Amino acid sequence: MQNTPPLLNIDIWTSGSWKNGVTLADGGYVPGNTFADAGNLAEIYNFYNKTVNKVSPPPGVKPNPLIGQKTNPEEASSLGKQMFNVLQDKDNVYMHHEQLQFPNRAPQIFNWSGTSQTAGLGDAPVFGGEIKGIPDPTVTAGWDADSFRKMLDSYSNEFQNDKRNTNKIAPVMGIWTAEHALPFLSSNPQTNRNSSLGRSSTAGNEEVDFYGDFLKVDQIYTPEFDQTSGSFIFNSKNKNGIGLVPLLDDFGSIVSADNSIVAIDDANYLGESIRLSKDLGFWIDMNSTLLTPVQGKKDSFSASINWDTLKGQKYAFVADIDTAIEGDYSSSLYNANLSGKSHFANSLQPGGQDVIGFEDSTDGDYNDIIINFNNSSGQGQINSESLFHEDRITGKNGFSAHISTLWQDKFHMDKNTAYQISQLILANPKNVDMDIVVQTANPKLARPEGDLSLVEFLSTIKQATKGSWKGNIIYHPDAIITKKDNQGDFVFDDTDWTEGWAGFKPTHPLTGKTLAAFPGGPKWADVESSYNASYEAYVDWLGILNLQILKFNQSASANNKYDLPFFTEFLYETENSMFDHRATGTAHNGTGTKYKDETLYNHDSFVRQYSGDPDIWNNKEIPSWDDIKLSATTESIANWDSTHGRSGWGADRVHVQAWDFKDGEDYTYTKWNKGDKTLNQLDPGIYSPQQASDLFTEFFANRGFKMPKKSPSPLEQTYNLNQMILPQMTGKTPSTHFDDRVNINFTFYEHEVDFPTFASSAANVEGQAWIWSATQFSEFITRFRNDLPIRLDAIASDFGASGQFVMTSNDLNLGIWHPEQVLGHWFGVPSQSQFERLL
Repeated sequence: MQNTPPLLNIDIWTSGSWKNGVTLADGGYVPGNTFADAGNLAEIYNFYNKTVNKVSPPPGVKPNPLIGQKTNPEEASSLGKQMFNVLQDKDNVYMHHEQLQFPNRAPQIFNWSGTSQTAGLGDAPVFGGEIKGIPDPTVTAGWDADSFRKMLDSYSNEFQNDKRNTNKIAPVMGIWTAEHALPFLSSNPQTNRNSSLGRSSTAGNEEVDFYGDFLKVDQIYTPEFDQTSGSFIFNSKNKNGIGLVPLLDDFGSIVSADNSIVAIDDANYLGESIRLSKDLGFWIDMNSTLLTPVQGKKDSFSASINWDTLKGQKYAFVADIDTAIEGDYSSSLYNANLSGKSHFANSLQPGGQDVIGFEDSTDGDYNDIIINFNNSSGQGQINSESLFHEDRITGKNGFSAHISTLWQDKFHMDKNTAYQISQLILANPKNVDMDIVVQTANPKLARPEGDLSLVEFLSTIKQATKGSWKGNIIYHPDAIITKKDNQGDFVFDDTDWTEGWAGFKPTHPLTGKTLAAFPGGPKWADVESSYNASYEAYVDWLGILNLQILKFNQSASANNKYDLPFFTEFLYETENSMFDHRATGTAHNGTGTKYKDETLYNHDSFVRQYSGDPDIWNNKEIPSWDDIKLSATTESIANWDSTHGRSGWGADRVHVQAWDFKDGEDYTYTKWNKGDKTLNQLDPGIYSPQQASDLFTEFFANRGFKMPKKSPSPLEQTYNLNQMILPQMTGKTPSTHFDDRVNINFTFYEHEVDFPTFASSAANVEGQAWIWSATQFSEFITRFRNDLPIRLDAIASDFGASGQFVMTSNDLNLGIWHPEQVLGHWFGVPSQSQFERLL
């Protein structure tokens, strides 16, 4: 047993009826249960209110309306709703309310055993998976992944919207006897797609044999030259039309003819695709003057085409099934087809990847239009990617998490980053309020090739989100670090910043005057030698940037552009900003007197006292310096707040670093101090989103761990979180809600000093580098938003807090640090030829 994990680290679950309450692994339990477990696997079957081996309900109990009814897949959507509501009937044997209050502790388990395990209807309702050939009167054949998903969605919707589910958390759902369900719910990897999952068509009249598919398949076409040539043959009585449409990204988005992004799930996507194809000259239909009748063939016309496509640009085909009927459109991208039917197929003949067929009714020979891209030399003109592959176009790549703040470490202001941030904003309706931390480096630093100005960068995000982004921008100076030279004088360390402010004389964005000549502002030449002057320079640099934004906004409406946000927050980094732990106003003369963090936020500190260059800050159209929040980034237990009885530093807001937990001397409890390296880099191959959420929830609300023998206090149980929740805790009174001025940031930084992290490099771990996928991290964020309030509510309840903890996951502000590590992984790089059309 020496090398095996102790049972203390093993979760113990129970299984039982939906009637059971939910016990808590961290202390209390529901009356009637005699031990604490991790949760109850609620068997959502066996609920016909029967006595032993009988169908009839006990005396005085209302009969269950599902008695004797088969689980019909054709009624999947209504069945899930009905099943849930049956279990809520007060006249019936109904579900315990705690299953809805603590859904993560009560997974809802459905029965795929395929037969009644006891006489009669013992385990109904059953969803197929018949075993040993025994017919089951409670099962209708035909349950598959799609129908079962509809039932689960229906059940989940009712579960989430029940008034007892105060945080609207979706249920965790599972399957009993999964070995019987798997053949019905997953595709067989041995299936030969080329023989059994396609639809063949044998053409006549010297036409082409095609082999189409009826799977969820996206067909994407990439020209091999800058000019695409080929031939069209129209064989349909309908007035078909067809064309190419260039794709912006790997999700099938397009830049419409009027230069706005249209996502594949937009209702007007197909119409805009056709409009764009016509606008770019990539369209041909039965009304085209290029068409000529094919001799001897009725309703058959041919044409040669010569399109100026771009080599390597990805395209989809779009078609009008009948130009005489408005709105009957189709695409070679499956997810774009509202009908769910594929109208495009490739030929199986030799060289068939360059021959595409279109069928307007999808039940014929895919010869209504034949497009042949083989030129006379036999050299391929266009490449098809994905026939008989799995669906590639996945909306927003699985990312739907609510992100409050996005903070790059080294700020990239290139077009790709702007687009990827816009996709993150569009991935969740709540992300339209997402704040962006802007690393404002010293103005003399050369902008990397391909980078945009700040105004261009913000304008690109606004344009790419169609103006829906309403978040704030946070000013965070990457200040030059100072050091003492051999003589003990303070100088600039040019290790990171080789240019700095040297020789910088800014001009007023609106007047064009040189600002160094104005009284009241910093002497720009002194910025390299004076702490106060350097801070003042950053204050006025913020004002200059706001004036640049103002100048843009004044002309935005005239140029059909969206107004940009102003900076309204100055984020001071307590570890790496130039002014941190630095000297007083005389320190640059060599006194060595040190500031402490908190003194920088005091009302009489030089940080607060400087009012800014009046020529910059007297403009009434930008936020005044007094209206700019001065915020901190620090650990979760730092006393940053001077209100609510905390008597802390006096910062207006705090950005908590959810890392540096390893060897955190000030933290009372953390598994990250136990020497287990797998906890430092949260390898998704080891930790599920739920397990990662549990780790952070335990850290911030470490209930049940290292508690003293005396009665534990709420302060001890939430010490690692005590500056992020209100009201201020005492040893007796718990907090009841989150402080909306707090933002918690998780990191994708790969280095050991910043554990725990959601990304790794191969140099830091054994094996391959990894990074959390969009879907995985989205699930983690969603679970943590739900799990932490539930844990805090339990603590508040135990200590009799009035109203308990307000379980509003939307009040929990969560962000990402180092998103530059992962945005490209999640959202890809857009097609530059199309992206230019947006600007």
